[in-house]
Amino acid sequence: MSTTQPDHTRPTAAATSVEGAGVYLGVSSKTIRRLIAEGRLHAFRVRGHNSTRVRYLDLDALMEPTAPTKPKRRPASAREVSAPAVRAQARPRPQAPPITATSPPTPRSK
Repeated sequence: MSTTQPDHTRPTAAATSVEGAGVYLGVSSKTIRRLIAEGRLHAFRVRGHNSTRVRYLDLDALMEPTAPTKPKRRPASAREVSAPAVRAQARPRPQAPPITATSPPTPRSK
């Protein structure tokens, strides 16, 4: 089976073969069979025929959007403060130990 581009246009039939489902989603028929075996895709057999069929509605249910349709808006308070300033407020820097006065080292005698 050789396909160059996935065909996401739905034919008039309500169901298709495993191979047709692969073409519809742009994946191999082996992937479709694995999805059926895992229970992530519902399939059925027509009485008197020896072929597994998959409904287009079930195939459409597998497709998920890859990005949200609208970008999420940040609250106004977050937009007013720059990102480095927010990071500085959120995580205080470690303090160095205080410097104490000590006597200077004594030179060694020869």
